[in-house]
Amino acid sequence: TKDVKKPDKTKAVRPFDDSLCAVGGSCSVSTEEALHCLRGRFIRNLSTLACVAIDLQKLEMKVLLRERHPPTPKEISVFTEAAKKPGPAMAKYLTEGVIENPLTKAPRIVTGMPAQHFHRWGKYAFAMNDEPKAEESSSTTADR
Repeated sequence: TKDVKKPDKTKAVRPFDDSLCAVGGSCSVSTEEALHCLRGRFIRNLSTLACVAIDLQKLEMKVLLRERHPPTPKEISVFTEAAKKPGPAMAKYLTEGVIENPLTKAPRIVTGMPAQHFHRWGKYAFAMNDEPKAEESSSTTADR
């Protein structure tokens, strides 16, 4: 039998592929590519509130912001049934914001107080010029 070599989990995960870097060693990555690399579970966890990517050549900044949204009773029952978790376990997950629901249409929770919630990553783009301007991507919420 051959010995199977297990991957070394202690090595740092490289977010960028070598194909993104030029031959001279300098690396040019767009803000979209940088944000894509920041989506990995080795980088983002429950404590991550935002991911920021800045392109100094284009003078733009893109931000993924972790938003809290209150669940509806129907959403709670759907997620409870799908996860096959008892009510107390689901209540704990909702209080901690473990469950991501990118399709929610509920307004954001902006109080900072503990509450049952889903999380969603809202995407924002800002132009860094003399005039302050913020654009929102295609995601929609009521109170932005």
